[in-house]
Amino acid sequence: MILQHVLVDNFKVFEDSVLLNLRADEYMDDDIHESGLYKGKYSKAVRSAFILGPNNSGKSCLIQAIRCIREFMFGRLPMDEMKPNPDSGSNVVELTMQFDYNGTEYEYDFDYDVSVMKDGKKKGFVRECFDRIDHDPEDPECISCYHLFSRDRDFDEYSLNCDKYRGRSILKKLPWDETTAYGHTDAFGNPVLEKCRDLLGEAASHMDIVDMNDISLKKTIETLKYNMPGKNRIIQFLKGAGLYIDGLEYRAEPEPEDTEGRGESEDGDESEDGDGPEADETCGINELDETELYGPEDWKGPDGDQVVFEDDLMRLYTCYNGIWYRTLERDSEATVKLIALSSYIVDALDNGKVLIVDDLCRFVHPNIVTKIIELFSCSGPDSQLIFTSADTSLLDGKIKRFRMDQIIFLDRDRTGIDVRSMAGLVFRAPTDRDCVDDDWRELYRHGRFGAVPDTNWDRFAEGIPEKKKKRG
Repeated sequence: MILQHVLVDNFKVFEDSVLLNLRADEYMDDDIHESGLYKGKYSKAVRSAFILGPNNSGKSCLIQAIRCIREFMFGRLPMDEMKPNPDSGSNVVELTMQFDYNGTEYEYDFDYDVSVMKDGKKKGFVRECFDRIDHDPEDPECISCYHLFSRDRDFDEYSLNCDKYRGRSILKKLPWDETTAYGHTDAFGNPVLEKCRDLLGEAASHMDIVDMNDISLKKTIETLKYNMPGKNRIIQFLKGAGLYIDGLEYRAEPEPEDTEGRGESEDGDESEDGDGPEADETCGINELDETELYGPEDWKGPDGDQVVFEDDLMRLYTCYNGIWYRTLERDSEATVKLIALSSYIVDALDNGKVLIVDDLCRFVHPNIVTKIIELFSCSGPDSQLIFTSADTSLLDGKIKRFRMDQIIFLDRDRTGIDVRSMAGLVFRAPTDRDCVDDDWRELYRHGRFGAVPDTNWDRFAEGIPEKKKKRG
C-alpha cells in the first residue's frame, strides 16, 4: 500500500485545509534517487517522507489525523481524537486519504459532525464517500471518480456503484453516526458493501502508526512469543543496527543461570556453540520447548487488541557477547524503543505496508534513520515510510540522501499552517532554484524554507539578573 495524499480540514490545530502531498513532484527528474520513488501504473509517489517543522507546528496532529482516517476505515470511531479546531466555529471535521492498493487508486473521505444530540449520540456523517480513481489509458492526467459508495445527509442521498436508487432502502437502516461499510456486520447482504468493507479493512490493516514517545513492545513480543515468520528477521535487523545485540528471545520460564551466561543442556553438559542458522540466531543457547515458549495464553484485551503484561516484558532477553540479560534491566530506553520499532519495520518491509512514525529521531540515531530510509528505498514496491522529526541533521549538509519532494515542511504563523515540500518551495519560485546544490541544512537554519521557530526573548533577557563579578 502507498499513500498518495492526505487532506485535513478543521482538525485540532488545522483551522484551514492542509494537504500532505506524497506524490512525486512533476518538476523533478525521475532519475534523482530513483529508488526513492514508487512508480504505479499511472502515478508516482515518494517511498519515504520526512516531515520537519518547529515545535507546535502540527506534526503530531497530522499523524493523529491519519490515525483517525485509519480507524474510520476499520469501522472504529475514535471520538476522543476527533476534535475540531476551537477557532473555526464549526463542529464538522473533514478528512480525506487517497492511496494506491494492489495497483488501483482509491480515495476515502468524509465530513463528520462531532456535535452531540439530545439522545447523547453524535450527529455523525454529513458526507461519506469511497471512490475508485480511474485514469484514461491514453491520457493518464485525465481521471474520473467512480463512487463505490457515497452518502450525503444534506441531500438525503445514498449511492452504490454510482447508482443512487439502489441504496435508498439502505439509507433508512444505516445510522449517520456509523461508517457505511462497517455499520452492520452483514453489510445488509449487499455484495457491493461487502467488497467495500473488505477493501477498506485490508487497506487499513496495511498501515501501522506509532508514536516513539509511547511505543509498545507488544508487537515484538508477540512475534517472538508465538514464533511468527518475522522472528529471525527482527533479530537480523537488530544485529545490523550497531547496538552490539547478538540475539533476542522471549523465555516462558527462564532459568536463573541463563541471566548470567549460557545454560546447560538436559544431560548436564554445557551447550556448545551450535552449527547452522538456528544456533546462530540464539547465540549458542539451546531453545526452550516450543509448547512452553509459545503457549496458548489468552492475549486479548477487553477491546480485542493485543495487550502486554508486565510478566511478558520481564521475559524478553537480549544477548551481549554470549551473555543474556533481561532487556528492561540492561538496555537503555532508546534501545528498548528501537527493539519495539524493529517489528514494525520488518513487517512493513516484508509485507508491503505503510509505516508512519511520530518523532522518530528522538530515540533513534540519525545514521540509523538514514539506513532505515535506504531499506525502504530498496524494498518491495508497496512499502512506504512517513515520519516526523525536528532533527535537522537529516538534511545531510551537501550529501543529498533525500529527494526534495521527500522533505516536507510545516510552517506555522499567526494566520495558519502551511504544508509544502522542499520541491514545492524551490521549483515554484525560479529565484530559489540556485539552492538545489547548496547545503540544505544551512539554508534551513537561516530560514530559507521557513518552518523555523520565530523566537524573540529580548524582553525576557532584560529580566535576567546581571552576573555579579567575583571579588578579588
